[in-house]
Order: sequence, then C-alpha cells, then structure tokens
Amino acid sequence: MKFVSFFASAAVIMGVVLSAAAPASADVADELKAKIESMSTEQQAALLLLLSQLGSAEAAPSGDAAAAATPADPKEAVKAVIKKFADSAAKGDLEGMLSVFSENFEHYQYGDKKGVGEFLQQSADMGYLEGIEFNMDDAEFEEDGDTISVYPVDVEGSFGSVTFEYILKNEGGEWKIVEFDASGL
Repeated sequence: MKFVSFFASAAVIMGVVLSAAAPASADVADELKAKIESMSTEQQAALLLLLSQLGSAEAAPSGDAAAAATPADPKEAVKAVIKKFADSAAKGDLEGMLSVFSENFEHYQYGDKKGVGEFLQQSADMGYLEGIEFNMDDAEFEEDGDTISVYPVDVEGSFGSVTFEYILKNEGGEWKIVEFDASGL
C-alpha cells in the first residue's frame, strides 16, 4: 500500500509539474512542497530519481546528438558509436571522433587515445577525411562479456580503402572504442 500511495502522490506531483506551462502559482508550489514533505526519505529519493529521469528525457538531444544516444540493444548501441565516429570523420570533427574512444584505448602503433588523436589530426590535415565513407553492411558483432567486436567495417576515401575491426567496451553504460585493427593501410 505504501507504494500505491507513493506512486499516486508522485503521479499527482508529476501531473502538476507537467501541466504547468506557465510558472507555478504560490498555491501550486505550496501544494507540491506539502506533498513532498509528507513523503518518507525513501519516497523523496525515489521521486527525485524519477524526476531526474524525466528531466533527462525532456533534455534529450535532437538531430545528430539524438542519433548518438545509446540504444538499449548493445549491438545497436555499438552501431550508433561507429556511426557517430563516421559522421564526425566525414565532417572533419576531431573532437567528435575522439569522443567515442575510451581513455583506456590502446593500439600497437598509435599508443593511447592521445596518439590516435594525433594520427586523426594528421589525417585531416592531409585531406584524408574528405569524402570518407564507412560501410557496416557486412559487419558482424561478436559479444564477449562487456566487449563487442565489429568486423568488417569498410572505409573508403581519398587514401583508398581500409577494412577495420573495432573493439568496444561498455564503460559505465557507454560503449567506447578500446582497440582497433586495420587491414589495407
């Protein structure tokens, strides 16, 4: 019964908050304050969590940022990360490209995230990102615990063509590139 009462109170409060297109009157604010103060600490914490999620949904990104939002299906989430990287590369957006790399990224040739950033900057400076295209049509996704391997990801540009294997790891709910291997460079 406690939960029913809590959710009824939360629904009333959320209804008032959601329906308030204009700034709330003093009466509405007092009513909300009284309802919240009558809740237990656990109920207040749950309401705060619920309202913070509502705020996150209302503040959800749109446009390119929405496409980068993390889907629930890990494979779709990983596809979205690769797509964000590809879209950023096509725009020459170094910051966007690097945002999908883990701070724990390691590569036998480029070293760490900073090293891959330097490589990407040099590639952009040399015009290699102009007209770049990524193709994941034949990509297979192999899950292994909290990592997913994606292969092949075919990339074409002024440099020719390269086939990548990306390894991504779920770090705190976000998929990040932790390794990659390229053939055809």
